[in-house]
Amino acid sequence: MRNIALFFSLIFVLSSCKNKPKSIEGFIVLKGKTMDSKYEIAYKSNKDYKMEIDSILNNYIAVLSLIDSNSILYKFNHNIELSTTEYQKFLKFKPYFSDLDSISRRLHLESAGAFNSGLGELYNYWGVGEKQVFPMSFNGDYINNLKGLDFGYKVDFLNLKVNKLNVNQQVNYNLLSIGQVVDAIANMFDSTYHLKNYYINIGGKIRVKGNNGHDSYWPIIVEKPMINSLKQIEFCTLPLKNYSLASASSLKNFHFSQGKRYSQFIDPLTGFPAKNELLSATVLAPSAIEANAYASTCMALGLNKSISFIQNNPSLKAFLIFEKEGKIEYWSSSNLAFKLAKKSE
Repeated sequence: MRNIALFFSLIFVLSSCKNKPKSIEGFIVLKGKTMDSKYEIAYKSNKDYKMEIDSILNNYIAVLSLIDSNSILYKFNHNIELSTTEYQKFLKFKPYFSDLDSISRRLHLESAGAFNSGLGELYNYWGVGEKQVFPMSFNGDYINNLKGLDFGYKVDFLNLKVNKLNVNQQVNYNLLSIGQVVDAIANMFDSTYHLKNYYINIGGKIRVKGNNGHDSYWPIIVEKPMINSLKQIEFCTLPLKNYSLASASSLKNFHFSQGKRYSQFIDPLTGFPAKNELLSATVLAPSAIEANAYASTCMALGLNKSISFIQNNPSLKAFLIFEKEGKIEYWSSSNLAFKLAKKSE
């Protein structure tokens, strides 16, 4: 479920159209599903770029899927030699991996280890990686061993064979990959088709340019954090223009075990699901991949560390919703404009 909703004049189109593009008020509108996430894309043009968008989406699945046994990342994680054709594909998309490796290393340093893409097997243990099964019981010694398997993030092959520092290393780019896909589509819109107004939302990872044709920006709704509720309640609206946004919530896709709720966000420093007062983190950044990563990192850091983390990075803006003494409260960075919903004021 999304915790960011599209809020503009074409909402009724996005609620009704399937995979076929629609043209309303000069905007082409697409809606579908990819990588287990819903997507909504709107751009001002009289041309249909669905085929080009689908090509980018399919490429990312073929390269970065954790569960598709034919993907490049899956074969790296499982030490499977590539065919000659697959190796050529790897070389073609090696810049994708280079970008993921670079930002992973940077965020790992900036967050003092709270962000870590190199602990793929730890995420598998908690059912948020390749293996979508939550453990029935917890083995502290085994968890400590898994969190120690940090041998870097670089995905590489040499002469068709997996090239890694340790045979047990597994990489999980789930906190980055959807944001990277959003950026790839935006870069195509910018450099190839020179579009001036667009909105790209894949699984709540958003990047926009220009405006929606009615405002001077794209108004984005941040929802009130609620436990697996089908009802979406507006908490605030953010005016987004020429920027990216991602939101993460501890009340979405969590696990219940022995009467306790466990977050989907894993703290690499403890090896366990993060447990803190932060209910949701919405982060605005220049790129969707950064917004994606920073929002998830905040959920592992908790409220106070997230505030310091955001304040120390001037390129970021954030809206954090947390629980204090049984009440839902919020914090926003000083450089963020927003409008609270009436019920939240």
